[in-house]
Amino acid sequence: MSIQQIFNDSRLMIYTIDEHHEAYLAWANSLSGFSNNKRMLVHIDEHADFGCPYLTEPIPNNDESIETLKKFVYRQLTIGTFLIPSAAALFYSELIWIKPSRKLRYKKEHLYLQKSSEFPYLNKSNIPIEASQEICYQTGGWELSSHVSGEWMLDICLDAFICNSNLDHDPFILEISESQFRTLNLFELNMWNLRYGSAATFFELDRRYYFRLDVGTWSGPEKIVRNFNYIDKLKKLEEFLLVIRHAPKVITLSRSIKSGYTPRNVAGDLERAITDIIFKRYGI
Repeated sequence: MSIQQIFNDSRLMIYTIDEHHEAYLAWANSLSGFSNNKRMLVHIDEHADFGCPYLTEPIPNNDESIETLKKFVYRQLTIGTFLIPSAAALFYSELIWIKPSRKLRYKKEHLYLQKSSEFPYLNKSNIPIEASQEICYQTGGWELSSHVSGEWMLDICLDAFICNSNLDHDPFILEISESQFRTLNLFELNMWNLRYGSAATFFELDRRYYFRLDVGTWSGPEKIVRNFNYIDKLKKLEEFLLVIRHAPKVITLSRSIKSGYTPRNVAGDLERAITDIIFKRYGI
């Protein structure tokens, strides 16, 4: 997995990432570019990525070392559960989810997060909870451009433009030592990424020891609508950005190839087309 900053000036920071939960690291690195804690996240994706994670460690403070933040992201979060911890970490207070493949009925609700600083606990509710954190959550289509205001971040997944219904993921098997197996074959790590598209396991075979990662072993919680005509969606993205008069402070672009959600044969062209739209729109 990787994260790369491809543009950075006083106006805008742009990151490309392999898998979507790595956006957490980009946002943690970008907080100094905002004037206050009130900011909006626009999430353009085939999937909501708004599941509650099963945490075995508390959410780290944002001023922790990059090694601590990486450990949290790669061990505790998944591609379907990173947005709620991101809100709990105060990366955003309002969320707009745009799903281009089908027009969702516009919906606005207020959700409440309850977290513990001492224990690995995180919960969401539709009703206010004592000492909870409020999130304004909106879902719909491209017309939500008129709802974007104030300081905002743009988060794009390539699978929003053409999503795989039959996942073509990268299985990974690594032989490890017996001592590593005894150390790593723990409940906490075998729970890692079991939900929302991945499975990590440690196993023994013929007195040899292995770590296996299956990425994208099922399609996820939302219905996938396959549409090969991504050119129209790219035009919609361009129009969407033109309607919003001010630029975002941060843009994250997730390839989602390893998890299998973006078809490999179009991923390169899609990434270039989207970055071209962004660069043209913001004069980069």
